[in-house]
Amino acid sequence: MKLKAAWLMLALMFTLTGCKKDTQNKAKETIKSAKEDLKELRENIKQDFSKRMKVLDKQMDVLKGKIGKAGDKAKAEWKEALKLMKVEKGAMKVRMDELKKASKKQLSKLKEKAKGVWGKIKAAYKKAVGDEKAPEKKEAAPKKRAAAPAAR
Repeated sequence: MKLKAAWLMLALMFTLTGCKKDTQNKAKETIKSAKEDLKELRENIKQDFSKRMKVLDKQMDVLKGKIGKAGDKAKAEWKEALKLMKVEKGAMKVRMDELKKASKKQLSKLKEKAKGVWGKIKAAYKKAVGDEKAPEKKEAAPKKRAAAPAAR
């Protein structure tokens, strides 16, 4: 009976040791997966910021061109809009720098802050130039097909 108990204890020790390694491996995989997810999220946000910065640069170029041709009143308004856009562009650059150090929780907040800054930039541009002249690519809405008449 004692021998049976010893074998049972030995088998239990091997099982527990194996479980421990399995648990450690699962934990390592989970951590690795979380790091990869964070890296991917950070990269997606970085690409989004970069696209928005390119659009902003185009908008600022359009506005600079208009300032040279505009009358005094329009020139003053557009210079003010350009000044605001430069300030907000600086804020976007700060957000991009923060992105490099941000945790997953901070990334969500950072993305929302960047959206707010982007909204201010778009509003300043639209106010100065008008919505229809924005250099952003506007996606065409999908065309809806007419419903086929019901068969009787």
